Amino acid sequence: LPLDIIQEMIFMACIPMHRNCVMSAKEAPVLLGRICSHSWRAISLSTPRLWSRLHIVEPTLIHEGMVSAAQEKLAHRLETTKTWLERSGQCPLSISF
Repeated sequence: LPLDIIQEMIFMACIPMHRNCVMSAKEAPVLLGRICSHSWRAISLSTPRLWSRLHIVEPTLIHEGMVSAAQEKLAHRLETTKTWLERSGQCPLSISF
């Protein structure tokens, strides 16, 4: 199939319509880059519209002894968010919390 058909008909159909995507390997667009082939990964990474909607899950409250782990998790989430936004290119963004 031509690239534009794969992007529009297959990949965009996998994006939730009534909510923004979460940063999860179990959900598009991350999932699309992890299945089938190297070419699907390349297509998903080069389709900015896939990355233009993002739901950032609020961190859960932590116990005092878990501060270090929570800081590490937040740092990872920040880097992941930066990467996600870079992949969105010039597309209009929809971000929810």
